[in-house]
Amino acid sequence: MKRFVCLWMIALTATFSIQAQVQVTAELDKTNILIGDQVNLKITIGARPGAVIQGLDDSPLSQVEKLEVVKVGSTDSLRLEDGSWLLLKNIVLTSFDSGYYFIPPLTVHFLRDNAPDSATSAQLGLLVSTIPNVSDSTQLAPIKNIIGEPLDFSDFLPWLLAIAALTGLIFWIRYLRKRKTMAVPEVHTPLPVLPPHQVALEQLQALQQQQLWQKGAIKDYHSELSHIVRTYLEGRFSIPALESTTLEIVQTLGSNTTIPADSLAQLKRLLETSDLVKFAKAIPAPDIHDALFDQAVAFVQQTQLNPVEEQNNHDQTS
Repeated sequence: MKRFVCLWMIALTATFSIQAQVQVTAELDKTNILIGDQVNLKITIGARPGAVIQGLDDSPLSQVEKLEVVKVGSTDSLRLEDGSWLLLKNIVLTSFDSGYYFIPPLTVHFLRDNAPDSATSAQLGLLVSTIPNVSDSTQLAPIKNIIGEPLDFSDFLPWLLAIAALTGLIFWIRYLRKRKTMAVPEVHTPLPVLPPHQVALEQLQALQQQQLWQKGAIKDYHSELSHIVRTYLEGRFSIPALESTTLEIVQTLGSNTTIPADSLAQLKRLLETSDLVKFAKAIPAPDIHDALFDQAVAFVQQTQLNPVEEQNNHDQTS
């Protein structure tokens, strides 16, 4: 596990100094947008043991003229086995005026040995381009008389096609009515609704057969694995797992006494690792991929509906 933690920490904070107590990095998902478009500013904070994060000061963003803060997302946090903390925050920006804007450094305040200290991100640049106007410098030409032309077969062709189509439609309606009087009504049996655990296990098996991470598509593999598990949680426990953060999911399921504590811990590790791969570009060790897959299968099997509950749900939906 130490090897896995080291790998994704190196990938996430390539410039993070070992001696630094707190490191904050800011990254734009694109550096050139059109007027009115939105851009995501991703803030990553790494805190070593002994540092107590007090907060991120994002007020300099609102002080940049003609740059607007659309949304400030919640902060996702992850505690590592060595006691370090990783905090992730997303801020959505936009501008309705063209120009080159400097994203000011953002400061994180923290305590180190009960003494106040701070760390600052680097300054970024954002180019907002305007939509080019197409100018018409030509003069309006004078109005000319309509020039008539002789009629030919092509002028009547649309009318002929319309009459033919209408005639065919009438014969088709008469044929259907005649067939309906002779046909025996069929009884359609509704297809059975599969329980959430069966759907999840089939999707997991299909994911394993694709061999995504073996082909180098590590981010796609973990995104699909997380999506399958979150969809199962929505169907099984009726929670908005697809729209919730990992922390919100774990807190919601923590009050469910039917979920074993070790299963909830495995679920938390699985979702946090997938978040790191998707948002922090972490690269887990090869053995982690199969381990998380096995944990996903085990969680679904351990928390699936028992036959009595499944029958009750089927009766309610019938």
